[in-house]
Amino acid sequence: MGMLIAAPVLDSFATLGIRGGNWDATWQTEMINLESFAFTGLASSVMANSIRPERPLARNCVNGNCPELAPNRSMPSGHEAFAFTGAGLLCTHHSYQSQYVDPDTERAACAISLGLAATTGVLRIMADSHYATDVAVGTLVGLFSGFALPRLLHYSWHIGAEQVPGTAVRKETALVNQVIVAPQVLNGGAALKCDVIF
Repeated sequence: MGMLIAAPVLDSFATLGIRGGNWDATWQTEMINLESFAFTGLASSVMANSIRPERPLARNCVNGNCPELAPNRSMPSGHEAFAFTGAGLLCTHHSYQSQYVDPDTERAACAISLGLAATTGVLRIMADSHYATDVAVGTLVGLFSGFALPRLLHYSWHIGAEQVPGTAVRKETALVNQVIVAPQVLNGGAALKCDVIF
């Protein structure tokens, strides 16, 4: 998990910043990484504190003494969520930025990171820290944070291209044109308002 958290951060810094000298793109990419990891942390924490299922190792508790802290915070697997967020970010950045220039190397980086993230989930199950359902939900949270969130908010998710009349130019058609997230004050509370323009 730690390697997959560090990988998109260090990869963007090394390829876009140090090698490419494009510090503006590096800063923007690092902010996308921060945003995705922050979403993963928030979603995992809210789910773990509200669902509160027992961990598999809780059956080893004797008189309230459990072998691990927080025996009732199993869903989702935070390790898996963060691992797949890092893998998803690597795949997304390599799809849109061509950081390694060679398409085969870009695909290999994505495949290796996804394999490491899946291995993290298997190890969490083998360590008796999570059930398979916890790992599956963590995988979904991570894939949303690493793949879908950056594409929805920063990259464009293209659904096709149309010919510009009278030219040989093809114009990409984006699935989502703009996403606006803003705080909203309510009577006795607050909310986040999200407007999606298609």
